[in-house]
Amino acid sequence: MNAKIWFPLAGLVFLGAALPAPKIRREAASSAETWKEKDGRRITHTVNRRFTFATTSPERFRKVDLLLAETFDRTLDSGAEGEKSKVTVEATRAGDASGKPFWKIASEGSSGEPTEENLYRVTRPGCCGAQDLSVYFSLINGKELFASDAPILKLEAPNTSFRRFVAYHDRMAASPIPEASNHKGVVGVIEYGNDREGASRLYVLADKPEPPENFAAKKLSIVANGKEAEQDRFDVWAADKSPDTAKIGGFSIRVRAYSDPEVLFEIPVEGDRLVPEKAKPAKGIRLEK
Repeated sequence: MNAKIWFPLAGLVFLGAALPAPKIRREAASSAETWKEKDGRRITHTVNRRFTFATTSPERFRKVDLLLAETFDRTLDSGAEGEKSKVTVEATRAGDASGKPFWKIASEGSSGEPTEENLYRVTRPGCCGAQDLSVYFSLINGKELFASDAPILKLEAPNTSFRRFVAYHDRMAASPIPEASNHKGVVGVIEYGNDREGASRLYVLADKPEPPENFAAKKLSIVANGKEAEQDRFDVWAADKSPDTAKIGGFSIRVRAYSDPEVLFEIPVEGDRLVPEKAKPAKGIRLEK
């Protein structure tokens, strides 16, 4: 199986006459194989490759067109839970005949796709009761930004290039929280960041060294003017047409869990940052840097 794509170079002009534009051709072969082990276990291994066009908007009035060469390498074993999988992505500028990538992504995961917010999302499937984990990378530079097993929140200031995201990674996700082995009682990590640099992180900690599983996140939401927004996208009108990040605030982030009461904590945003000292956690929960 081959994935193919062609796209034209800029037209060449000689003596006022436009010649047909040459084509750039890219190919990538996919493969699939299966076999049985001596103990009867069935193993399948697939390597699927494809090309995807994506457009980034690093600034308000500028767009960059990319060509993403994506590879999804998955091995499944009928006698084992979960899978061994890897996603790799190489980005070139669309129309660049050299094909030289200017950033690369390599991450554990079974699938991936670009999103509209200058992000590339890699999905790590959960098993055995664990929730799928989405790991987000920057389409602008390929850096890993944040991870979340709940739908992320998206913040924008109208008429600016300002973008912020809120993510939450808890202990019931497909991949463990990196710092959990060094911090007892870690319930989760709330992250706040943009589309090109790693997010700031706050630990959500329980008084008990082994927190109950019902502290897993159910929903993230924005609370403004005392009301919880239903949408995952929020316009920060206080910063309309203004690059001043000091104006980013006046709302809070609420995290609901499967616990009773549902609200695990609520934390305000002021001056473009999470403010843990003003957070309102449930009993037995605290937030720390």
